[in-house]
Amino acid sequence: MSKNLEKFLRKRKSVKNNVIKYFIVYEKNFDDFQFFNKNGFLRDQVELNDGIERNAWEFLNSQLCIPLDYFEMKVEASFVEDGSLLKKQLATCLKYGLIHNAITYYRQKLALVRYGRELRNRVAPHSIFNLAIATIIERHDKADNLFEFLSEGYRRGWINRSKSHLTDFMLLLFAQYKTERLSCTVNDFAYQHIVDDWDTADPDKIISYITLLCDEQVMQVAAPPSKCFFEFNNMNWQFIPYPALMLLALRKACGIDTPDIEHSAFGKLNDIPLVDGEDVHDEVFEQLTAKLKQQGFDMNAIFGS
Repeated sequence: MSKNLEKFLRKRKSVKNNVIKYFIVYEKNFDDFQFFNKNGFLRDQVELNDGIERNAWEFLNSQLCIPLDYFEMKVEASFVEDGSLLKKQLATCLKYGLIHNAITYYRQKLALVRYGRELRNRVAPHSIFNLAIATIIERHDKADNLFEFLSEGYRRGWINRSKSHLTDFMLLLFAQYKTERLSCTVNDFAYQHIVDDWDTADPDKIISYITLLCDEQVMQVAAPPSKCFFEFNNMNWQFIPYPALMLLALRKACGIDTPDIEHSAFGKLNDIPLVDGEDVHDEVFEQLTAKLKQQGFDMNAIFGS
Protein backbone atom coordinates (compact mmCIF):
# COMPACT_ATOMS: atom_id res chain seq x y z
CA MET A 1 0.00 0.00 0.00
CA SER A 2 1.37 3.43 -0.92
CA LYS A 3 2.00 6.07 1.72
CA ASN A 4 -0.58 8.35 0.12
CA LEU A 5 -3.24 5.64 0.32
CA GLU A 6 -2.34 4.91 3.95
CA LYS A 7 -2.70 8.60 4.83
CA PHE A 8 -5.95 8.83 2.88
CA LEU A 9 -7.48 5.83 4.66
CA ARG A 10 -6.41 7.15 8.08
CA LYS A 11 -7.91 10.52 7.31
CA ARG A 12 -11.12 8.88 6.10
CA LYS A 13 -11.74 7.49 9.58
CA SER A 14 -12.51 11.02 10.81
CA VAL A 15 -15.54 11.51 8.56
CA LYS A 16 -18.16 10.39 11.10
CA ASN A 17 -16.73 12.68 13.77
CA ASN A 18 -16.70 15.52 11.26
CA VAL A 19 -20.47 15.20 10.84
CA ILE A 20 -21.04 15.14 14.59
CA LYS A 21 -18.80 18.14 15.25
CA TYR A 22 -20.19 20.17 12.36
CA PHE A 23 -23.79 19.58 13.41
CA ILE A 24 -23.32 22.25 16.11
CA VAL A 25 -22.33 24.77 13.42
CA TYR A 26 -25.20 23.63 11.20
CA GLU A 27 -27.76 23.95 14.00
CA LYS A 28 -26.58 27.42 15.02
CA ASN A 29 -26.75 28.52 11.40
CA PHE A 30 -30.50 27.94 11.41
CA ASP A 31 -30.81 30.72 13.98
CA ASP A 32 -29.26 33.06 11.40
CA PHE A 33 -31.67 31.84 8.72
CA GLN A 34 -34.66 32.29 11.02
CA PHE A 35 -33.53 35.84 11.81
CA PHE A 36 -33.20 36.58 8.10
CA ASN A 37 -36.57 34.98 7.32
CA LYS A 38 -38.25 37.11 9.99
CA ASN A 39 -36.45 40.42 9.45
CA GLY A 40 -35.31 40.32 5.84
CA PHE A 41 -31.66 40.96 6.64
CA LEU A 42 -28.83 39.17 8.45
CA ARG A 43 -28.25 39.60 12.16
CA ASP A 44 -24.62 40.70 11.65
CA GLN A 45 -25.10 42.37 8.27
CA VAL A 46 -22.50 45.08 7.71
CA GLU A 47 -23.58 47.75 5.25
CA LEU A 48 -20.73 49.01 3.08
CA ASN A 49 -20.36 52.77 3.00
CA ASP A 50 -19.65 53.01 -0.72
CA GLY A 51 -22.90 54.42 -2.04
CA ILE A 52 -23.88 51.17 -3.75
CA GLU A 53 -27.40 49.93 -3.14
CA ARG A 54 -27.46 46.17 -2.56
CA ASN A 55 -30.17 43.60 -2.08
CA ALA A 56 -30.27 42.10 1.41
CA TRP A 57 -29.89 38.62 -0.06
CA GLU A 58 -26.51 39.56 -1.55
CA PHE A 59 -25.06 39.33 1.96
CA LEU A 60 -25.92 35.63 2.27
CA ASN A 61 -22.73 33.61 1.99
CA SER A 62 -21.55 31.23 4.71
CA GLN A 63 -25.17 30.84 5.78
CA LEU A 64 -25.73 28.90 2.53
CA CYS A 65 -22.38 27.09 2.55
CA ILE A 66 -22.82 25.63 6.05
CA PRO A 67 -25.86 23.42 5.28
CA LEU A 68 -24.35 22.48 1.91
CA ASP A 69 -21.19 21.34 3.68
CA TYR A 70 -23.10 19.53 6.43
CA PHE A 71 -25.22 17.44 4.08
CA GLU A 72 -22.20 16.69 1.88
CA MET A 73 -20.39 15.40 4.98
CA LYS A 74 -23.36 13.13 5.67
CA VAL A 75 -23.14 11.76 2.14
CA GLU A 76 -19.41 11.15 2.58
CA ALA A 77 -20.02 9.38 5.91
CA SER A 78 -22.58 7.10 4.27
CA PHE A 79 -20.22 6.39 1.38
CA VAL A 80 -17.36 5.51 3.73
CA GLU A 81 -19.64 3.28 5.82
CA ASP A 82 -21.43 1.24 3.17
CA GLY A 83 -20.36 2.49 -0.26
CA SER A 84 -23.68 4.16 -1.14
CA LEU A 85 -24.46 7.73 -2.16
CA LEU A 86 -27.51 9.42 -0.59
CA LYS A 87 -29.46 11.09 -3.40
CA LYS A 88 -31.76 13.24 -1.27
CA GLN A 89 -28.84 14.61 0.73
CA LEU A 90 -26.94 15.37 -2.47
CA ALA A 91 -30.04 17.14 -3.80
CA THR A 92 -30.13 19.20 -0.59
CA CYS A 93 -26.46 20.15 -1.06
CA LEU A 94 -27.32 21.22 -4.57
CA LYS A 95 -30.30 23.41 -3.65
CA TYR A 96 -28.16 25.45 -1.26
CA GLY A 97 -25.30 25.48 -3.76
CA LEU A 98 -27.53 26.77 -6.54
CA ILE A 99 -28.67 29.77 -4.49
CA HIS A 100 -25.13 30.47 -3.33
CA ASN A 101 -23.76 30.28 -6.85
CA ALA A 102 -26.59 32.40 -8.25
CA ILE A 103 -25.93 35.14 -5.69
CA THR A 104 -22.21 34.98 -6.44
CA TYR A 105 -22.92 35.15 -10.18
CA TYR A 106 -25.15 38.18 -9.68
CA ARG A 107 -22.46 40.02 -7.73
CA GLN A 108 -19.73 39.11 -10.20
CA LYS A 109 -21.74 40.23 -13.23
CA LEU A 110 -22.42 43.63 -11.63
CA ALA A 111 -18.81 44.24 -10.61
CA LEU A 112 -17.85 46.22 -13.71
CA VAL A 113 -20.83 48.53 -13.25
CA ARG A 114 -20.40 48.89 -9.51
CA TYR A 115 -16.62 49.08 -9.21
CA GLY A 116 -15.33 49.55 -12.75
CA ARG A 117 -13.31 46.33 -12.58
CA GLU A 118 -13.65 42.56 -12.47
CA LEU A 119 -13.68 40.85 -9.08
CA ARG A 120 -10.99 38.30 -9.84
CA ASN A 121 -10.31 35.22 -7.69
CA ARG A 122 -13.56 35.64 -5.73
CA VAL A 123 -15.27 32.34 -6.64
CA ALA A 124 -14.15 29.33 -4.61
CA PRO A 125 -13.06 26.45 -6.87
CA HIS A 126 -15.09 24.01 -4.78
CA SER A 127 -18.17 25.63 -6.38
CA ILE A 128 -17.39 23.33 -9.30
CA PHE A 129 -18.24 20.32 -7.14
CA ASN A 130 -21.84 21.54 -7.31
CA LEU A 131 -21.64 20.93 -11.06
CA ALA A 132 -20.42 17.39 -10.38
CA ILE A 133 -23.31 16.75 -7.97
CA ALA A 134 -25.89 18.02 -10.47
CA THR A 135 -24.40 15.72 -13.10
CA ILE A 136 -24.24 12.66 -10.85
CA ILE A 137 -27.87 12.97 -9.69
CA GLU A 138 -28.99 13.80 -13.25
CA ARG A 139 -30.25 17.32 -12.62
CA HIS A 140 -29.24 18.32 -16.13
CA ASP A 141 -31.07 21.67 -16.11
CA LYS A 142 -29.26 22.72 -12.94
CA ALA A 143 -25.94 21.49 -14.31
CA ASP A 144 -26.48 23.72 -17.35
CA ASN A 145 -27.22 26.70 -15.08
CA LEU A 146 -24.06 26.11 -13.07
CA PHE A 147 -21.98 25.61 -16.20
CA GLU A 148 -23.18 28.97 -17.54
CA PHE A 149 -21.86 30.71 -14.42
CA LEU A 150 -18.71 28.69 -13.90
CA SER A 151 -17.56 28.71 -17.52
CA GLU A 152 -17.96 32.50 -17.70
CA GLY A 153 -16.14 32.82 -14.40
CA TYR A 154 -13.37 30.57 -15.65
CA ARG A 155 -12.85 32.71 -18.76
CA ARG A 156 -12.93 35.98 -16.84
CA GLY A 157 -10.65 34.99 -13.97
CA TRP A 158 -13.30 34.96 -11.27
CA ILE A 159 -12.33 31.54 -9.88
CA ASN A 160 -9.64 31.39 -7.23
CA ARG A 161 -6.81 29.04 -8.11
CA SER A 162 -5.17 26.28 -6.15
CA LYS A 163 -2.50 23.90 -7.41
CA SER A 164 -5.11 21.24 -8.06
CA HIS A 165 -6.28 20.73 -11.63
CA LEU A 166 -9.18 18.45 -10.72
CA THR A 167 -11.73 21.27 -10.63
CA ASP A 168 -10.42 22.48 -14.01
CA PHE A 169 -10.91 18.94 -15.23
CA MET A 170 -14.55 18.75 -14.15
CA LEU A 171 -15.41 22.07 -15.77
CA LEU A 172 -13.51 21.38 -18.99
CA LEU A 173 -14.98 17.87 -19.17
CA PHE A 174 -18.50 19.25 -18.95
CA ALA A 175 -17.68 21.77 -21.68
CA GLN A 176 -16.44 18.93 -23.90
CA TYR A 177 -19.62 16.97 -23.19
CA LYS A 178 -21.69 20.03 -24.19
CA THR A 179 -19.45 20.52 -27.25
CA GLU A 180 -18.75 24.07 -26.11
CA ARG A 181 -15.34 25.66 -26.47
CA LEU A 182 -13.64 26.38 -23.15
CA SER A 183 -9.88 26.77 -23.14
CA CYS A 184 -7.83 25.70 -20.14
CA THR A 185 -6.40 28.64 -18.21
CA VAL A 186 -3.52 26.83 -16.46
CA ASN A 187 -0.13 25.85 -17.79
CA ASP A 188 0.78 22.16 -18.02
CA PHE A 189 -2.81 21.04 -17.41
CA ALA A 190 -2.54 17.48 -16.12
CA TYR A 191 -5.70 15.98 -17.60
CA GLN A 192 -6.12 17.39 -21.10
CA HIS A 193 -5.67 13.94 -22.60
CA ILE A 194 -8.66 12.69 -20.58
CA VAL A 195 -10.83 15.68 -21.54
CA ASP A 196 -10.00 15.14 -25.22
CA ASP A 197 -10.68 11.41 -25.08
CA TRP A 198 -13.38 11.16 -22.38
CA ASP A 199 -15.77 9.24 -24.66
CA THR A 200 -13.25 6.64 -25.82
CA ALA A 201 -14.51 3.15 -26.52
CA ASP A 202 -11.12 1.66 -25.62
CA PRO A 203 -11.58 -0.12 -22.26
CA ASP A 204 -7.90 0.06 -21.33
CA LYS A 205 -7.79 3.80 -21.89
CA ILE A 206 -10.88 4.62 -19.83
CA ILE A 207 -9.69 2.38 -16.99
CA SER A 208 -6.35 4.19 -16.96
CA TYR A 209 -8.05 7.62 -17.08
CA ILE A 210 -10.40 6.94 -14.18
CA THR A 211 -7.64 5.26 -12.16
CA LEU A 212 -5.47 8.35 -12.64
CA LEU A 213 -8.26 10.67 -11.47
CA CYS A 214 -8.77 8.58 -8.35
CA ASP A 215 -5.04 8.32 -7.65
CA GLU A 216 -4.71 12.09 -7.98
CA GLN A 217 -7.57 12.71 -5.56
CA VAL A 218 -6.04 10.34 -3.01
CA MET A 219 -2.70 12.13 -3.32
CA GLN A 220 -4.25 15.57 -2.93
CA VAL A 221 -6.39 14.61 0.05
CA ALA A 222 -3.35 13.07 1.74
CA ALA A 223 -1.12 16.07 0.97
CA PRO A 224 -0.42 18.67 3.70
CA PRO A 225 -2.03 22.14 3.39
CA SER A 226 1.32 23.56 2.26
CA LYS A 227 0.83 21.79 -1.08
CA CYS A 228 -2.10 24.15 -1.75
CA PHE A 229 -4.69 21.63 -2.87
CA PHE A 230 -7.14 23.60 -0.78
CA GLU A 231 -10.29 22.08 -2.31
CA PHE A 232 -9.41 19.04 -0.19
CA ASN A 233 -8.04 20.70 2.97
CA ASN A 234 -11.35 21.24 4.76
CA MET A 235 -13.86 18.56 5.76
CA ASN A 236 -15.60 18.28 2.38
CA TRP A 237 -15.17 16.77 -1.09
CA GLN A 238 -12.43 14.38 0.03
CA PHE A 239 -13.71 10.81 0.16
CA ILE A 240 -16.15 10.63 -2.77
CA PRO A 241 -14.42 10.42 -6.18
CA TYR A 242 -16.43 13.24 -7.75
CA PRO A 243 -14.23 13.74 -10.86
CA ALA A 244 -14.31 10.04 -11.70
CA LEU A 245 -18.04 9.71 -11.00
CA MET A 246 -18.77 12.77 -13.11
CA LEU A 247 -16.89 11.21 -16.02
CA LEU A 248 -18.81 7.95 -15.58
CA ALA A 249 -22.14 9.81 -15.37
CA LEU A 250 -21.50 11.73 -18.59
CA ARG A 251 -20.50 8.54 -20.41
CA LYS A 252 -23.69 6.90 -19.15
CA ALA A 253 -25.77 9.88 -20.30
CA CYS A 254 -24.34 9.40 -23.78
CA GLY A 255 -24.88 5.64 -23.75
CA ILE A 256 -21.16 4.83 -23.80
CA ASP A 257 -20.20 1.49 -22.27
CA THR A 258 -17.59 1.55 -19.53
CA PRO A 259 -15.87 -1.59 -18.19
CA ASP A 260 -15.97 -2.43 -14.50
CA ILE A 261 -13.43 -0.33 -12.62
CA GLU A 262 -12.29 -0.84 -9.03
CA HIS A 263 -10.00 1.45 -7.05
CA SER A 264 -8.29 0.67 -3.75
CA ALA A 265 -9.55 3.88 -2.11
CA PHE A 266 -13.10 4.01 -3.48
CA GLY A 267 -14.16 0.47 -4.36
CA LYS A 268 -16.12 -0.57 -7.46
CA LEU A 269 -16.88 2.72 -9.15
CA ASN A 270 -19.47 1.43 -11.61
CA ASP A 271 -21.49 -0.24 -8.86
CA ILE A 272 -21.85 2.64 -6.40
CA PRO A 273 -25.57 2.65 -5.52
CA LEU A 274 -27.37 5.99 -5.59
CA VAL A 275 -30.05 5.48 -2.93
CA ASP A 276 -32.75 7.90 -1.81
CA GLY A 277 -31.79 7.87 1.88
CA GLU A 278 -33.88 9.57 4.54
CA ASP A 279 -36.13 12.47 3.66
CA VAL A 280 -34.75 15.94 4.31
CA HIS A 281 -37.44 18.06 5.93
CA ASP A 282 -36.18 21.62 5.68
CA GLU A 283 -38.91 24.09 6.61
CA VAL A 284 -36.38 26.87 7.21
CA PHE A 285 -35.17 26.52 3.61
CA GLU A 286 -38.74 26.79 2.35
CA GLN A 287 -39.18 29.96 4.41
CA LEU A 288 -35.89 31.27 3.06
CA THR A 289 -36.88 30.76 -0.57
CA ALA A 290 -40.21 32.49 0.13
CA LYS A 291 -38.37 35.46 1.68
CA LEU A 292 -35.91 35.61 -1.22
CA LYS A 293 -38.77 35.62 -3.72
CA GLN A 294 -40.45 38.39 -1.75
CA GLN A 295 -37.21 40.39 -2.01
CA GLY A 296 -37.03 39.95 -5.78
CA PHE A 297 -34.43 37.20 -5.97
CA ASP A 298 -34.96 35.34 -9.26
CA MET A 299 -32.49 32.52 -9.83
CA ASN A 300 -33.80 31.74 -13.32
CA ALA A 301 -33.29 35.36 -14.39
CA ILE A 302 -29.75 35.37 -12.97
CA PHE A 303 -28.82 32.19 -14.80
CA GLY A 304 -30.64 33.30 -17.93
CA SER A 305 -32.88 30.25 -18.06
